[in-house]
Amino acid sequence: MTEHAQVSELSKLSYGDRVPQRGGASFDIVQSFAPGGGSHPQEHRTVNRIAAILEIAAAEDEGVRVPLLTRLLGAPKSSIHSLVKGLVAAGYLTETDGRYTIGPAVSALLGTPARTLPETARPYLDSLRDRFNETVMLAEPVGGSIVYVDSAESTQPIKYSTPLHIRRPVYPISTGKVILAHSSAQRVNAFLAAEADEDRREQIAAELRSIRAAGVALNRGETIPEVHAAAAPIFVGTQLVGSLAIAGPTTRVRPILDEISKAVIEACAEISDKLAPRV
Repeated sequence: MTEHAQVSELSKLSYGDRVPQRGGASFDIVQSFAPGGGSHPQEHRTVNRIAAILEIAAAEDEGVRVPLLTRLLGAPKSSIHSLVKGLVAAGYLTETDGRYTIGPAVSALLGTPARTLPETARPYLDSLRDRFNETVMLAEPVGGSIVYVDSAESTQPIKYSTPLHIRRPVYPISTGKVILAHSSAQRVNAFLAAEADEDRREQIAAELRSIRAAGVALNRGETIPEVHAAAAPIFVGTQLVGSLAIAGPTTRVRPILDEISKAVIEACAEISDKLAPRV
């Protein structure tokens, strides 16, 4: 039942492989559907390389060297060297003895909001876990993916568990469905054209419309046959910033899926209210 990320040494990876993240998780260096407004995004080689460099550097506490970045990204050493030097000059990387780590500009750019989503949502994760004793997860949209940023795991021996801080597809997981359902029509159409089989596009589109109307997304064994889940959206004003889900073994969750759905909707509404800008 437990889902484990596959952890590989950076020296064994190639472009497009999974990059290890702290705590035994990993992520893919990928570019795909993005959940915001506008048309389907076009890839840009330099932007992709910069994003990959920053993600790899963020994954390594001790930093990463240029030769390894060159091999991972399949790019000329001179190009990678130029990019990392530029990122150092801008403060997005820090160089120590030839190793590059995330620099201070990243946190400075993000700033410190009065209340962060994980901080605000944490009591609700604990409360829902205690109520149902199933795993509760908090997800945020990241580019064309979702990332679980926090969780409160069930204390039962058989449970659903997912590693944090790795990229996950937006479909068919419940939190991803929520993100997709609240995206613009252009984005949804772009996703359907790029990712869905032609004979399933209308079915998925109808499901997304239903999710948006109901305020909850369900995953009835679509990702893992033995797991059911329900997720709801979290907003700051009108902007979707995350999703909260409860997941567990089908035999336990399916009989109370309606109750779980109502609970996540109520929790997400309260979190959204706490995150709302005050005037």
